[in-house]
Amino acid sequence: MTITHPLRNPPLGDQLLAQLRSLIVRGELSVGTHLVEGRIAERFGVSRGPVRDALRQLEIEGLVETRERGVFVRGLSDHDLVELYSLPGALEGLAIQEAIARLDAADRDLVPVAEDHAYLRDVVRSGDVEAALAALTEHLHGSCSRIRVTLSERARPQPAS
Repeated sequence: MTITHPLRNPPLGDQLLAQLRSLIVRGELSVGTHLVEGRIAERFGVSRGPVRDALRQLEIEGLVETRERGVFVRGLSDHDLVELYSLPGALEGLAIQEAIARLDAADRDLVPVAEDHAYLRDVVRSGDVEAALAALTEHLHGSCSRIRVTLSERARPQPAS
């Protein structure tokens, strides 16, 4: 095996930026929270440089604002939320349209899949870990088998009409 691109961890500043962004978007850092460089650096085990870089980027993104006495969480407005969910919504809608256009009649029968998922849900809710793992293994094996059958059927040449 030839490794052409070794795996690398993202820089600390990027990791910190992602963490802070996530905390703000999920509401774990509430609007108005004062973000103190030293406290953030200590909490995340980094120097102040990556903290400053992350806060600058968050300000560009509109998630924080600099005031006279420091940086504060701005949070997400209603407009921000609409923007945040509009692109994934549009992409998911397009994906569904494409998937439905490519389905044949056999693929459209989702009852067995829905029943399988309902069974998995019930086993997980029961709290029986061993039964849940067994059911999941069976489900994945069955899914794999169904995909293999479907792919092999599609690969066979169709008779000329």
